Amino acid sequence: EECDADAQSDEEQLVNVKQAPDAEAGATEELLSDKEEKQQREKQLRPPQKENKEGHGRFSSFSLSLAGSSEYDDLSAGVNRVLSMPSDKYNIRQLPGFHSRTLRPFYAGKPVSNVVMGLIRGTSLYAKQSVAAKLATIVHTTCGWFFIMPNPKYHSEVDSRKGLLSRETGKFRFVAWWIHPRFVPQLRQWFERLTYEDGADRPEHPGRQVRGNRGPAVGNTPEESRAAAETAATHPEAQAVGGGHREHTRGHHQTHGYPDAAKANFEAQPKGPGGGMYEAGDKEKNLEADMGSPGDFRFSDVPKPENYLHTYRDLHTREHVNMLSQLCEGTHRFLRSLFDENFMAHASISAGFHYPVRTQYATLHMQLRVNAGNICGEDGRGIEVKSLIETLKKDRLTYERDSETLRYHVTENVKVSLLAAASSYEEQNPGESACRQISPLSYDLGLVAMPTIHDEGEEEEDESCNDVKRLAPPVDDDERREHARRESDTAQNRDAADEVPASYLLNIQPTPGTPFHSLLYQRREECADRFGSDPTYLYPLHVSVTGFFEASEAQIRQLQATMADMLRRELREAGEIKVGEVICTKTGYILFDMKASAISNFAQRLGDFSSRQWGLNVRPKAVNHISLACNRPEEAIREKIRTIYEPPEGDEGSEIRAAYRSAAFDLVLSR
Repeated sequence: EECDADAQSDEEQLVNVKQAPDAEAGATEELLSDKEEKQQREKQLRPPQKENKEGHGRFSSFSLSLAGSSEYDDLSAGVNRVLSMPSDKYNIRQLPGFHSRTLRPFYAGKPVSNVVMGLIRGTSLYAKQSVAAKLATIVHTTCGWFFIMPNPKYHSEVDSRKGLLSRETGKFRFVAWWIHPRFVPQLRQWFERLTYEDGADRPEHPGRQVRGNRGPAVGNTPEESRAAAETAATHPEAQAVGGGHREHTRGHHQTHGYPDAAKANFEAQPKGPGGGMYEAGDKEKNLEADMGSPGDFRFSDVPKPENYLHTYRDLHTREHVNMLSQLCEGTHRFLRSLFDENFMAHASISAGFHYPVRTQYATLHMQLRVNAGNICGEDGRGIEVKSLIETLKKDRLTYERDSETLRYHVTENVKVSLLAAASSYEEQNPGESACRQISPLSYDLGLVAMPTIHDEGEEEEDESCNDVKRLAPPVDDDERREHARRESDTAQNRDAADEVPASYLLNIQPTPGTPFHSLLYQRREECADRFGSDPTYLYPLHVSVTGFFEASEAQIRQLQATMADMLRRELREAGEIKVGEVICTKTGYILFDMKASAISNFAQRLGDFSSRQWGLNVRPKAVNHISLACNRPEEAIREKIRTIYEPPEGDEGSEIRAAYRSAAFDLVLSR
């Protein structure tokens, strides 16, 4: 699903789907032989069988990448599975606010995908085979359940007789899907029903050591049983749907709360938002018989409930932190049930999440790799679960604020989802641009809004006057003591505020009241009247001097004291700022070219000095243009905008040229 660049099909491990021996035929045959009609349909979907080196037949692989695949499949015969195609990698710069304002609402507006509904309803043949083979489990948490199974992209088949088979490389990949509490009863019904009918342990694979309860019951420790109870108590919707519960007695589990009628009708599948059931003989269930099987990239008709977790960037509560810790513990117990101590002692295990994901996979899910590389690849999209827990413990609201700029690489499938989210936002917010193509393989996502300090000294003067009033000499001893107490509290609050970092940036802006400033804004207004506004109108005309950087108030005061002398020195040595010609780019920009060596040198020197002196990461910019307009794809429009700013020849343009020659700028520090 993640289209990893390092994935090589000839190195991935397979899990065989073969018929179980006679002693185990009960549950497996029930899974593999619903009706002859269904068997024929599945047989038509399979490509010809391949022979392995030993000459034994092997079922075709369900393992398919999403690249180049069809989002929706209208074939009545079943899911159309296609092979992965090579894809370009796109550079993405995601600005603050894009996830909270654009991507999360887009994810939330889509129904639950068939991939997840296949797990919830038990229509995924692969998931049921994984449970029957004891290669899947459930981890109970206080915020729903996680269903862990082999990743069908890399492990195409499961075998209830031999268990997890490996080649010499010994690589294994699993995926843990989060199940919203509302859907827990539906998952519980088929999962525990399958476990109930096949409760006896099966013969073990020689390379696997059993410890206590194994397979599906592995995640059900006393702590997780309590977590499951808390989930039901916390979410009334889960209680309303109903379902049994499990209790353990001396290594065995018993299922309660399932009437005989429910057991007899296990073949019936739930459908629709209300969780209704098809009758066992209903022909319509054939339309959903394969829902969620590998290769089914469609959406269901089930809307996502409130507080749905789409990606790890939706996590922000203490319960979410506890949920991740419980997931880690349950995952390690699951692995220890599959592999012996010697294997686990030398295994390299990586577990974590990716962001962003394509829309069909916008349900929180954790990737688990055993000897199969690291979740955090070079694309910048991965985060280890332990790092995620540490981040949330330090600052639970870090993702909720959505205040940082992200840079990552994606393939075509994820890029399409990102652009679709941006397009949806723009349709709902006319005049705003949430996506800009910088180059053929680079995009900026999010609204470009630059904070500006509107402070021309008046606020400082007012604050100084207030300080003088507050510091007026007290009259008697009681007032002196009260005054001393207030001063102490104020100092403590100021010290605390000094330690809290905020985001700042430096830019230069045309000096208000100058001919250059008046001319530019006059031309800007004319351009908007004739051709409409664009995202550059969201902030003042400016030239970026630095990128955003984090600093406390105490550090900013030190920085301000340093900047004035440093700037004067660079202006003496490198000269004033000079504006050049107005130019157009093929990417839709109209720019005012300029030469500002002094400001460039100043930004570079400031970055080096602040890093050495205070440990600040002040990133210098090129300081070479003013963005006059953007998102102008038509060349004719770009040329007309250029002529608005470009001075005409002869005496008619002398006044404009004089204003450009006398251009003056202010250095602005914005928070």
